[in-house]
Amino acid sequence: MAISVLRGTHRLRFSPPWLARSSEASAFYNPQGRECYGIQSRFPELGPTVTAFKAGHLQSEPLDLRSKSGVAQCGFGLNRGRFSSTCVGRSLHITCPGVRRASTSAAAEAGTSQGPDPADGSLEDVEGVTVKHRFVSNGGQRLHYVEAGDPGGQLAVLLHGWPSFWYCWVYQLKPLVEAGYHVVIPDMRGYNLSDKPSNLADSGRYNLSDQPRNLADFGREPCLSDIKLLIEKSSGGRPANLIAHDWGGAIAWHFVRSYPHLVSRLVTLNIPETSTFNDALEHNKEQRKKSWYIAFFQIPFLPEWLLSRNNYKGLQIALKGSKPRTEELLRRHVDAFSRPGALTASINYYRAGGRGHWAPAGDPPGRVELPVKVIWGEDDVALGKELAAPPKELVPNHEVVFLPGVSHWCMWDDPERVSAEILDFLAKDVS
Repeated sequence: MAISVLRGTHRLRFSPPWLARSSEASAFYNPQGRECYGIQSRFPELGPTVTAFKAGHLQSEPLDLRSKSGVAQCGFGLNRGRFSSTCVGRSLHITCPGVRRASTSAAAEAGTSQGPDPADGSLEDVEGVTVKHRFVSNGGQRLHYVEAGDPGGQLAVLLHGWPSFWYCWVYQLKPLVEAGYHVVIPDMRGYNLSDKPSNLADSGRYNLSDQPRNLADFGREPCLSDIKLLIEKSSGGRPANLIAHDWGGAIAWHFVRSYPHLVSRLVTLNIPETSTFNDALEHNKEQRKKSWYIAFFQIPFLPEWLLSRNNYKGLQIALKGSKPRTEELLRRHVDAFSRPGALTASINYYRAGGRGHWAPAGDPPGRVELPVKVIWGEDDVALGKELAAPPKELVPNHEVVFLPGVSHWCMWDDPERVSAEILDFLAKDVS
């Protein structure tokens, strides 16, 4: 299966190897078992034209994308090679499997169990550390976070990436708390227990004509305001230590440029500095190949369907690394992403980036003067090692540590080393 994404006169074409080898291609058969030729999006609300191709002959019959269990389905079809569905005025309604909870049978098979949501102030023991679940409102959106440790200690705010949530930092909680830090870890907006902006958290039906409004909710300013609120609420007027992985790291780079007075040190894990990554996407052919999923995620609903089918098997594959994952870690992630709207909300960060909500035109990156440490697992399949070091002219006070034999999920693959590197950096005298 090959995917092409067209933007103006530029075409990015790629063939995701995990799709080509897997049975996911069966999603492109109609109920009669005949193969369809392709799907094209022609809705201006979606931004760039998106086309998915597969060898075969053109079909004009409705295309029924349905999982074997019959739970996940959508109403899209093919009409002379174009995307079609039932439209009422400018409203296009679809049933999106990405915003459904895991089925009871699938959840039982994987050992998942979504109990009642924790109340504000409730306590939970996590790997020998007592964490408190908290909720705070920001502009009408409820943000969930956990905190642990001494409230009078230095604040350490940890930001997760995709596809994860606060539990991403389970192995760093105890070392930071024992070192005396006040640890705060949010579910980024749209993830897990945090609100899903706009109308994503319903029973699984949403309106594609709302996409521009939805995506703006996942842009730079709303996300940075969430972090600003947490730091101001928890820091007691002192700057915080910011520790971030993947998309959380991308947000952190924006944050330290917008609010440098709120951060004392920055630690990033397997995420390039903003301008470094943008340059790589433009000039580095190998990195463009590795970043194929960014273009794939611009397609509406299809990524959600592929990641969520078979009890979120695609999601669990994305969490693989150089070390086996515990059943508890995988169970919690399936639970978090099977919440209504959570999977679509998480992918909407990529869609928002593809429509300019994270890098508005004419906004050059500023210098970052505060101390920065980059921790980088060398076996990252999505990001090349050459992207690790930020430009010296933009980030003059930085250091880079490479971890051989460690994947993108370095805080899981080598938790002791990652925790030690973080604590060593935070304890340095930088006066």
